[in-house]
Amino acid sequence: MNYKKLLIFTFIAILLLNVNISFGQAELKTEDLETNAFPPTGWAGVGNINLWNRRTGAQTNPTCNPHGGTGTLRFASRNAFAAGTQQTISSPLMDLSSRGSGNSYFSFYIYRDTVFNQADSLTIFINTSRSLTGAKRLGVVARYAKLNLPDIVTEGWQQYSFSIPASYSGTSNYILIQGTARSGAGAGGNIFLDDFEWQHYPTYCSGTPTAGSITSSPTKICAATGQATFTIAGNTSSYGTSIQWQRATADTGTYINFGTGTNPTTGNLNGTRFIRAIITCSQSGESDTTPYIEVRTNAGIAPTLILTPNFGSICTGGKPVTLTAAASGNSTITWSPTTGLDKSTGDTVNASPTVNTNYTVVATDTAGCTAQRNVNVFISGNPVINLTFKDSSMCAGDSMLVTAAAGGGGGTTYSWSNGAAKAATYIRAAGKTTATVTVKNGAGCTGTKSQNFYEVAKIKANFSYVQNGFTFNFKNLTTGGKGFHWFYGDGNESFQEMPTYKYSNAGPVEVTFIVDNAPCGSDTIKQFINPQPLSSSTRQYLVEGVMVYPNPANNALTVYVPAIHGNSSINVRNIQGQLVGSNKISTNNSRQTKINTESLASGIYFVEVIANNKKDTYKIQVTH
Repeated sequence: MNYKKLLIFTFIAILLLNVNISFGQAELKTEDLETNAFPPTGWAGVGNINLWNRRTGAQTNPTCNPHGGTGTLRFASRNAFAAGTQQTISSPLMDLSSRGSGNSYFSFYIYRDTVFNQADSLTIFINTSRSLTGAKRLGVVARYAKLNLPDIVTEGWQQYSFSIPASYSGTSNYILIQGTARSGAGAGGNIFLDDFEWQHYPTYCSGTPTAGSITSSPTKICAATGQATFTIAGNTSSYGTSIQWQRATADTGTYINFGTGTNPTTGNLNGTRFIRAIITCSQSGESDTTPYIEVRTNAGIAPTLILTPNFGSICTGGKPVTLTAAASGNSTITWSPTTGLDKSTGDTVNASPTVNTNYTVVATDTAGCTAQRNVNVFISGNPVINLTFKDSSMCAGDSMLVTAAAGGGGGTTYSWSNGAAKAATYIRAAGKTTATVTVKNGAGCTGTKSQNFYEVAKIKANFSYVQNGFTFNFKNLTTGGKGFHWFYGDGNESFQEMPTYKYSNAGPVEVTFIVDNAPCGSDTIKQFINPQPLSSSTRQYLVEGVMVYPNPANNALTVYVPAIHGNSSINVRNIQGQLVGSNKISTNNSRQTKINTESLASGIYFVEVIANNKKDTYKIQVTH
């Protein structure tokens, strides 16, 4: 070969080398659904994927066989609960970190049929995580062969490829396949997929890798034999590295292989072993070895550990529960988590967590061997008490049934302020009475509830009135009362406490006054009145507008004289005409006066009203 040909050959070689570096080193990845695992290795669902499943052999709705082999992937759009149902499945991780300007694609085969004309479809996305949020849409494919999504084809298996945008060039990329059922409920067809293919552009390990360091769990095997699991950290983990684990009975060797990967398990060890790992870059062929670690067997016998109580409970806001650990040998005892503990080391701790907490206690002996126990501390809620009763007010002398119902853990014992020890008791009010109950549940937690009750006095209805011809101003003289009902005797009524009423006709009527005083019932009084016009040729009395009441009287008699008559004198005489009482009404005083009849014997009496040199006499009866 002459120099010119050598130069051209070298130039071409350099050019090809540059092209290879520019486009990176691609690996072809495939998934043919021939293994039983579902989702296939590395694949995963995004949310619910019950409509996605692996099928084998001949299929129906539509009728087809797998594109290759015996397995196929089905999106069961026919089985969707409702039209519009969507579910998404994700491809394995796609590392495109060494892609450079090279092209990348994702392809699959789909069976497109002419049997079912519903627009069941697949939408293809790409994202840097397994999420549709922020994902980029790459395209859509319909199952129905005559639907122009993305083209119209004959029935059968069709392959579709989707180009990966150049902006996706990192280590973490995923293809998301979203199936959409446009019919569902047995009305449409299923979508069958097979033989997936995509390009992988990982960044390969080059040069000499870094082995890092390894750790063991446990570091000591507290028995004659046992297993340990190893972890490596700080090592080169880029694509194209492999980890080979080795063990030996002495630190100097001979080392033999026993496992690969990041977390191998030794199997049973029957003696002390020395463990190391070798990291190798497949592209460069260079490797690095970690420092060894020693895993001792028969390092000691795990201490015995007794924990009391087996479980604990505390009341909300109550005292802490005491936990005690007893370990054999000269063991150090630690507790975790520390939340709610007064300390984290020692034989005895006091626990007062605010939520149910599982505590772990570990006893470690001088050889480093450990024993572990767990204890749950539960929060037992205090009883929440609800009282049921008819009314907070009760009639004087009566009792009311009050029942306590306890939630939040229930109640086992009851203690009332009146000494009762059951859930229900009778309360009697005297004025204002406070009833209190304390309830304790099975965990010993207590709750307290109080309720005020009020005594309502029994009433005696009474009233008076002021007459001005046909108009009467009625006055309630009852002590207490919560409701008032007047019957005027002419068919009309009122619910006011002290109404004013004008009669239309003259003549006596009986007024009924009912006073309600729940819960103590009501009381009724009836009294005759005599509506009359202010001026009448047939009037019987000289001193007009005078009222003498009540009649009959008991312990007192009221005499009312209108102001137009000025000063007035009142005399009371017995049936023999003897003076037994007297009083005066002046213009400076109230126009009515009370005459004490308590000392008078029951019988007929005459009240004389003297005003303006006129005298009228009223016959009354005193009844005791």
